[in-house]
Amino acid sequence: MEKAEYQSRKQERAGETATGQNKATGTHGSITPMRTFLNAQGRICREYDAQVNVDGNTVSGRETACLTEAGHWVVYATTG
Repeated sequence: MEKAEYQSRKQERAGETATGQNKATGTHGSITPMRTFLNAQGRICREYDAQVNVDGNTVSGRETACLTEAGHWVVYATTG
């Protein structure tokens, strides 16, 4: 899942869904980038819809992640 999230934030175009699964736990989900923008601090940010299924329970929400100067994605806002 983590790899799918990273790839989606970095490369997928808006509307293209990436999926992933943790084979050890059975957790699976998807992430769909909605838009890319620059925030007030000039950082590249991506708003995306995320859906995760853990033990048969699905959690969905819209998140925003921004790229730090060190090259890491940090989630700044979650709604759902």
